Amino acid sequence: MWNVRRRLATDRLPAKRTLVRFDFFGLPPRYRKARIFWLILERPEVDLCLKDPGAEVDLYVSADLGTFARIWLGDVTLPDALRSKRIQLSGQRELVRKFPSWLLLSHFAGVERPGR
Repeated sequence: MWNVRRRLATDRLPAKRTLVRFDFFGLPPRYRKARIFWLILERPEVDLCLKDPGAEVDLYVSADLGTFARIWLGDVTLPDALRSKRIQLSGQRELVRKFPSWLLLSHFAGVERPGR
């Protein structure tokens, strides 16, 4: 999530302060670390919170962690993941529509990997 925070198109973010909550699933049952993260988008700044910042959430991202990682690396497209319901967006309609344009992906997304 630190990398996601650094790789958002800040010029495309909403003009007003926006809170995005990420809920990850598909983790082993024994995993006890964070599964929920919040991004506070306040153009041009993006802040990552590991605890609920206590404000109203504007956009919810529910994602299978493995699928999100594959999107981040450019192996799966966000539209494909949304169609398969491995990632779901909910909240304000305009934010749901624009979210894909904010995500710039990893610097390594375009790097060819063995076995592709």
